[in-house]
Amino acid sequence: MEDFLDRAGPWFVTLALHNWPVLLSAVLVSWAALRVYACPTRRRVLLLYGLFILVLAFEYQKHGLTYVRGTTGYLFSAEANPALRRLSQLTLLEALPVALYLLGLAFLVLSALPARQVGPRGGDVPRA
Repeated sequence: MEDFLDRAGPWFVTLALHNWPVLLSAVLVSWAALRVYACPTRRRVLLLYGLFILVLAFEYQKHGLTYVRGTTGYLFSAEANPALRRLSQLTLLEALPVALYLLGLAFLVLSALPARQVGPRGGDVPRA
C-alpha cells in the first residue's frame, strides 16, 4: 500500500496540471447542476448548459479530433470523393469546435443577462 501511495503523488500532480480546465469545469458543472436541482430557473439552466457545452468542446478538441481526423480520412478517401472528404473535414474539424465554444459562451452570456420583467398579459412591465 505504501508503494502505491508513493507512486500516486506524482501521478495526481500530473493529472491535475494537464486537466485543470476540465477539473475546474467539472466542479462548476456539479455546482450548477445542484443549483438547478434545488431551484430551476432559466438562468441557472442556461448556465448549466453553457458550462456543459464548454466541457464538451474542450474534450472534443483535446481527444475527439484525432479520432475524427482518422475516421474521415478512412471513410472518405481522396480517391473516392475528395469534395465530400473536404466538406466533412471542414465541418467536423474546423467548424464544429468553434461552434461548440461559441454556443457555450453564448449560453453563459445569456445566463448573465438580467431577467426582464413580464407583466400579467405577457408584455414587458414598464420600469419606473
